[in-house]
Amino acid sequence: MTASVDALFNLNYLPARLLHRDQELATLSNLFCQEETSTQPLNILVHGSFGIGRTTLLRYFGLHVLTTF
Repeated sequence: MTASVDALFNLNYLPARLLHRDQELATLSNLFCQEETSTQPLNILVHGSFGIGRTTLLRYFGLHVLTTF
């Protein structure tokens, strides 16, 4: 099986790189940096249509971006 077929059947599949999500990842990173300097917690709401990749974006952010902080 190729990687693209694996992604269809594996609910935990996470790509090595997200394409065209640099702006969203930068926004999340900036918000996370602000939270560390604040004494109050920050809630972030990620919204959008069904199937646009919100879960994948947040899983990628948690796995790849938050580990660099």
